[in-house]
Formats: sequence, structure tokens, C-alpha cells
Amino acid sequence: MSFLINADGIEPALWHGLSPNHGGPLDRLKFLMMHYTAAWWAEGARDYLMNPEAPFTPSAHFVVGRDGQIWQIVPTRVKAWHAGRSYYQGVRGLNHHAIGIEIDNIGWLKPDGHGGFRDPYGRRLVVADDMVHRPSWRAQGRAMGGDPYCPVDDLVFARHPNGGPELAWPAYTEAQLQAEEDLTRAILARHPDIQEIIGHEDCRRDKTDPGPAFPMARFAGLLNDRQADAPQTWLTTVTLNVRGGPGLDFGRLTWSPLPPHKPVKVLDARGDWRFVNTNMANDDDPESQGWVHGYYLRRA
Repeated sequence: MSFLINADGIEPALWHGLSPNHGGPLDRLKFLMMHYTAAWWAEGARDYLMNPEAPFTPSAHFVVGRDGQIWQIVPTRVKAWHAGRSYYQGVRGLNHHAIGIEIDNIGWLKPDGHGGFRDPYGRRLVVADDMVHRPSWRAQGRAMGGDPYCPVDDLVFARHPNGGPELAWPAYTEAQLQAEEDLTRAILARHPDIQEIIGHEDCRRDKTDPGPAFPMARFAGLLNDRQADAPQTWLTTVTLNVRGGPGLDFGRLTWSPLPPHKPVKVLDARGDWRFVNTNMANDDDPESQGWVHGYYLRRA
């Protein structure tokens, strides 16, 4: 589905109503920032972001549900309060510089060592029929929750680059990723000043959203579509394996890995994988080319 954001920063088809938690004009825009809600239901996260009595009165510009439904609660030309105290590439206070999208995802689950999980709030989750179920509780005299959330096979087990233990990160659904991709295209079309698509985790070491399960490279590619076809220069963020093809099934190249902060040129993309060249003086050097996972690249 295509969206069109008007000159006031509103997509009428997505407009839900104005969150009271907002600031003045967003007139120093440089970034589009991705978050996860850390909640079990998109509607609950949406309402929390519209609550003037919520702690720290947070907000965002958009909320994207797991079924692909989107709500807009702050115009893109107005500051939303989603980044907090933040710093990225010489820029402080990214609420003044970024449009924020909250994506419906609990974020991470902690394995309990017995095939089960606990959520970020310490609640034990039921695993049945190869599905992770939302926590259940009683409200207004009736049982709530307990319904399936995601297949166990859709959990990504990984340590976050910002630190911490290995956790289980629920995958984002294709419905919400496609909806968010359509939304991102509309945002980039309306706001050509956006220079980079980043995660909350990139500007605060204490944050983990949108996390290892989010295909950041897929969205960075949308920004590339808007730019010249010349290879883009990126930096590695960790010690990064280089493989002979776009996937973990391909072996590591003999000169792998690359060190952190290594500049590379991105020549091609397949899904979350990027075909890079490490010889900055020669884009056609086959001895300096290979495939890396795009999650661990950041624009130079």
C-alpha cells in the first residue's frame, strides 16, 4: 500500500489523533529512528504514548502493529518524545532531529533453561504447540491474554551488540515490515533532509531496540534507493565475518573477519546481507569483496 504524507506532516489514512506529548517544530531533521514498543499489544502501546500522565510523557510519530495496521499520533513536522537523552555522530538530543516509529514487538524474552521463557517484566510465558503465548491475567472478572504470539522458530537467539546475555528476540512479522516499508518510503519522500535510518540502540547504550531481529539493512536500502547509484561507504560496528555468499550457509573468507570501524563500500544487497568491498580505491577488486550481515553496518 502506498502512503502520502501531506505538507502538514500527516498521512490522513493513518491519523489517529494528536498525542499531547509533543514539542515544537521538528526543523532540524536528520534521522528516521526505529523502536520496538516492549509491549504485548500495539493498541496498548499506542494509548500509553498518548497518555499525558504516563511516566516521562513519551510519544512517537507512528505505531506499527504486528498485523500491519499503522496509527499516526504526532505529525512528522512536530517533535515527538521518543529518543530521550541521546547522542549519535556528534548530535545530541535526537528528539530534535528524528522522526520516531514504534514497532509492535515485546523486544526480548529470557530463556528459563527449561524450554520456556520470561518476558521483560518477569512474567512466565507458556510454550505450547511450538508457539510462544502472551502472558495471561484476569481483568474485570474475566481471563485476558494467553493467546499465541509467535512461533518458537521465529525467535532469534543472540547477544545484543550493546552488551548483555544471549536472549530470544521475537521476529517482526512480514505484514508489519511491509507496512513499515511503505510508511518509510512516504516519510523519505516527504522529508528529503533525512540522512540516515537508525535504531534507538544506536544513540543510547542502555537501549536494545529495535534489536537483532529487526532487518535494519532492509530499511537502509530504502534510503539508498533515494540516493545516487554510486557505492555507499559504511563502517562495521563489530568484528564482522565476511562470507562467500549472502547467508550463514556460506563459508568465511580466508581474510575474514573485518575489525570494528572498518570502512567498506556496499556494492549490492540480498535481503539482510550486503556485498561489500574493503578496497576503498578500487570497487572492482575481487580479492577484497565478500558478503556481510547488514545489521552490523552503519553509514560512515
